[in-house]
Amino acid sequence: THNSGITPQGVTVVAKKRFGGAPPPPPISVEEVAAARDAWINSVQQLDVDATTLLYDTENVRLLGTVDTEDNKLRNNHALIHEYFTHFLSNDKIVAKFPEVTEDNIIQLGPNHVIFSDYYTFELTKHGKTRMAKAKFSYVYRRKTGHQGLLIATHNSGIT
Repeated sequence: THNSGITPQGVTVVAKKRFGGAPPPPPISVEEVAAARDAWINSVQQLDVDATTLLYDTENVRLLGTVDTEDNKLRNNHALIHEYFTHFLSNDKIVAKFPEVTEDNIIQLGPNHVIFSDYYTFELTKHGKTRMAKAKFSYVYRRKTGHQGLLIATHNSGIT
């Protein structure tokens, strides 16, 4: 049941100052997204589970990983994200091939959030055998006060 309505007293609109009265920050730049992408590529290619996990926000975070299925648990905290990358980065070598970041493959969601979407390819080597995995992806990056660089708020990818 949904029940809503205006009370006889009416509605009072209270104006809030955005950003503490300061002007909003500039939109997230292509360069900031490229730096966040490069940080992720570097930590993954170094097979560094801890460094990769730290690239994800600790609040309102979600990972729907490339090798996940609908039966996997909701990965919405660092422990579950760490668990995912412990498995994914267990390869002997990973090469992640991403597209360049351009204005065409990012969407501004506001002054502190941006989506970066496209296709990527992984070369996954284990026990001397290399396989290719092509996937589509969407990353929602968040600019967070007190944190250098962008954090990943949502990472959704799947094999194509």
